[in-house]
Amino acid sequence: MHYATVAAWSRRLSYIHSIDARAKLLLLVAYLIALATLHTFTLSAFVSSFAVLMVVGFLAKLPVLRLIQRALVVLPFLGTFGLVLWLSGQIERAVVLLSKGYLSGLAVILLVSTSSLPSILHAARFFKMPELLVEIIHILYRYLFVLSDQVQRSRIAAQSRGGLRRTVGFTAASGLIAVLFSRSYERA
Repeated sequence: MHYATVAAWSRRLSYIHSIDARAKLLLLVAYLIALATLHTFTLSAFVSSFAVLMVVGFLAKLPVLRLIQRALVVLPFLGTFGLVLWLSGQIERAVVLLSKGYLSGLAVILLVSTSSLPSILHAARFFKMPELLVEIIHILYRYLFVLSDQVQRSRIAAQSRGGLRRTVGFTAASGLIAVLFSRSYERA
């Protein structure tokens, strides 16, 4: 699973990994603010912002191509807004939104790939992030592991009963998702 891979990356040893999570969180916030406040976002600004992140990924001894691929997860969410902007004739704003969103996602994945979640949450508490928000993030993170385990169990159970069909109807898919969340809720 994606988060398990990133969690494994966070246990590696490198200069970037050894930096205190509080400093990395501050650098992430500074990077995100700088990225968000760029008035003219050109190709050279994108390339230089991307290069900074790639240098950090290289120094952290992370698989850079897989890191780039993992960051693509933000595009479906941003794609909706980008499509609305594109269809309304604001093509440049759509491209800027997708570019900045991708770079922001990549920066966050770099932070999570170089620091353990407990250290990031400790840093968030240090900077007086609301305790309720920190606890919600922690619970969601732990729930991802329970949910992932339940997906694996369901997949193995389905395969042992004769395999999975490649195409599943909407009703069957919604039923599978309901069972998945119900069972993982019970286990959590």
